[in-house]
Amino acid sequence: MNFPFPHFHEVHKFSGAGYAVLAILHTIGHVIRWILRSEMVHGNFIVRQARPNFLSFALPSGLWSLDYLYGYVFRTYRIELVEFTPLPNNGGAQMLWRNPNGFKGNSGEYVKVRLPWLSNGGNEWHPFSIYLREATEEGVDGALRKKYNINQTRVIVGGAGGRPVVPEKTAVIMVEAQNEFASEGGKLYDQVKDIMESNDMIKKTADLLVTARSVGAHVIHAPIVFDSQTANPNMNLGVLKACHDGNFFQRGTWGAEIISSHAPKLGDHIVDGKVGLDSFIGTDLQEILEKFGIETVIIGGFLTNCCVESTMRTAYEKGFNVITLVDGTACDSELQQMATTTGSFKLFSTPMTCAQATDTLMTASTGEESTQREDLDLDLEGERQAPMLETDLKSFINQAIVTAHKGHKTESLVLQEAREELRSQYDTTQVFIAPGGDWTKQVYSDVSRQKQLRSVWVRGPYISPYSVASNFSSLVLIATGIGITPALGVMGQYKGNSRTKVLVWSVRSPEMLGFFCPLISTDATMAVIYYTGKDKLSNSELKRMRHTGNIVIYQKRPSSLEEVVSTIITKTTSTFRGPQQRRKSRRTSMLQRIASKRT
Repeated sequence: MNFPFPHFHEVHKFSGAGYAVLAILHTIGHVIRWILRSEMVHGNFIVRQARPNFLSFALPSGLWSLDYLYGYVFRTYRIELVEFTPLPNNGGAQMLWRNPNGFKGNSGEYVKVRLPWLSNGGNEWHPFSIYLREATEEGVDGALRKKYNINQTRVIVGGAGGRPVVPEKTAVIMVEAQNEFASEGGKLYDQVKDIMESNDMIKKTADLLVTARSVGAHVIHAPIVFDSQTANPNMNLGVLKACHDGNFFQRGTWGAEIISSHAPKLGDHIVDGKVGLDSFIGTDLQEILEKFGIETVIIGGFLTNCCVESTMRTAYEKGFNVITLVDGTACDSELQQMATTTGSFKLFSTPMTCAQATDTLMTASTGEESTQREDLDLDLEGERQAPMLETDLKSFINQAIVTAHKGHKTESLVLQEAREELRSQYDTTQVFIAPGGDWTKQVYSDVSRQKQLRSVWVRGPYISPYSVASNFSSLVLIATGIGITPALGVMGQYKGNSRTKVLVWSVRSPEMLGFFCPLISTDATMAVIYYTGKDKLSNSELKRMRHTGNIVIYQKRPSSLEEVVSTIITKTTSTFRGPQQRRKSRRTSMLQRIASKRT
């Protein structure tokens, strides 16, 4: 028999409300009886009758009512501008808002959120841990300026053209590899079919993506997507008019989806905001490239003489080392294909076939030092092999300790960190929502259909359930799944080296693992992760996630969690010590040496 456990919470709420109503009616009945019997006119009524009955209910109820009223009036905010962003690979949604006047949160605290526009559950309040990080410091206004201001995206790399290709600094950008173009049944399939089949671009570019991932290069997908809330920048002229009139690439439709052979994998990046020809304008492509230090871009996709060429020209002017794929692109005629690949491609890039680009990546990869390779998985069929990058736990801790000590700060700076007031450092707050229950799944469903900037109600912040962490100098946080968000909140309260912060995390979602690894590297001194998903991670995926910080990933469950935690505590507490402890240890060692010399 399957019990409806998810509905037991509603039963509990209903029964609790029922008992509360009965208690109130019972109290009202007593008051009415006292009034009818004229008992309330006696001076000793309060002492004789009300104290054991009325006050026993009124006092706690009154205090609760005052607290609720205070929270409702002074700690409830309607925030008009909130950015909801779907996380990659079905990882959930992120909320980001600029803090209203009077709202001062800290990482690890929590707020209650109500989304009145939600299609189902818009009247419900749900609690979430809040998270502060340098990435949110610019605020929503900064994020919007970066997204929509063309001048903000005109950042020059510094003349990378002609430099040798380094896989870790290379990105393969696939422009508009979507069903509308590349799959039979797409509205534009017949226009590009001949060129696409003659140069076999779908298979060649799919193989190139596999190679790029295997050698540590980045893969970026740049789809174009339109919806009712996104303005077509030129809907009455040219090719964008055709997109508007034909309802091409509409969000939520099959035609707008990336083709299955090029489906994004763990670690890939998806450009957001592309509604025009140039993959840079109005999108986060520049931000992605800068974040990972990309110098070389390899561009393919659709249309050769339109979006691919526009993206190539801008990348060239920004100073990137640009490579274009002559047989990894397609358009609607052989004449235009030849004119572009033999004409403008040569002016603004290094034209290559997909085979030549593959050889370039492979040659650059095999030429790297073995210490950087770390037995990188070169499985060109894309299959996930057994991990080769795992290491002994004690060895990892020792290595992480050495790395941490290299950047250890002086006592004065540690004290300065401890005195910093995080509440006044950030103008924005963010919340991560993982699609776990019915309500959160509904949020993710509504947000994923369309990136939104909508108003919400926020109540709080409330004190962190983990505020006791401030009493300790070394923190070992154990989390599973989405439980990592409060753990990140706790670590975010203590920046720099003022605390030793070790995270032990068990997770089975590869998408969640890929998303949170960069955040973990920012806040944790070290992290021990146990990935328990069915699909094994390849060595290239492990390497990419591990290089972001002091992180070790085991593709198994811990044989003994108690033993893991014990090892971490023993190793870290004996090594990570505060400045006073280190000075005391040095004085002790010096005295011991003096005493030994005298003897």
